[in-house]
Amino acid sequence: DLRMLTSWCGIRSYRLSRAFSGNSFNRMNGRNEEGTVIKDEIDKFATINDWWDPQARSARGLHSMNQLRVPLIRDALLKRPLATQRDEVATPLEGYTVLDVGCGAGLLCEPLARLGARVKGIDPVANSISVARDHASLDPVLSGRLTYECGTMEDLLTARVQYDAVVASEVVEHVADVGLFVKQQCQLVKPGGVAVLTTINRTLTSYALAIVMAEYVLGLLARGTHTWSMFVTPEELAGHLTTIGMKVEQVRGMSYNPLNNQWSWGYQWVNYAIQARKPVLSSWV
Repeated sequence: DLRMLTSWCGIRSYRLSRAFSGNSFNRMNGRNEEGTVIKDEIDKFATINDWWDPQARSARGLHSMNQLRVPLIRDALLKRPLATQRDEVATPLEGYTVLDVGCGAGLLCEPLARLGARVKGIDPVANSISVARDHASLDPVLSGRLTYECGTMEDLLTARVQYDAVVASEVVEHVADVGLFVKQQCQLVKPGGVAVLTTINRTLTSYALAIVMAEYVLGLLARGTHTWSMFVTPEELAGHLTTIGMKVEQVRGMSYNPLNNQWSWGYQWVNYAIQARKPVLSSWV
């Protein structure tokens, strides 16, 4: 009975929320890690090859999530209210640079590049980068606009290259140290540029919907894709951003309807997006 399952989820997630309140829990939990990367988390995605099948379990919701995250990034770069006007040109992001951290097979990179941005996607999973490169090679429009690299932000920081936007979409719930990850992400943002993140809130509802329903009942994701204790609340993420001098400009809830595979802006109970800008006169790099 679905009502009994939901009730059980509520009781279980309440107990978990008490056990893992704030940042007191150990995100590592003994896992093999290097920098912000947890090898066990990386291994979850190492054998996925059907990223570009819009109906595949591993990527269906990510494909449709572009309905929200592409306009969010576009309008943050153009410094305009979200989706308030039509673009007069096909490539409104011409001249902007974007780094997509944890890009997977490039599901977000490609539409941003088609809007004119010069996009670099990085991911520690070699197979994902291989799939991304193969798919990008099918579209000549992307040539010269889109590049991929197998690696992490730690690898880029030594080059001291910065971007107009640095994006981490559905990534921070898989990293070892959220504070360090956010700091590295923002170090790669140009003064005046933006950091954009989407992730999953740590709430009773997210345990019931993002784990029990999505992974065990509906089979929208592989079992074990997410660990509830590693979800990050909007308050925690905003705190990490403001602590290092970023100005949080918007936090928006994201609602997903698995029946029609549509996303809409809504409550922050499960998914949400946060966007912050780096001061032009930043005291740190």
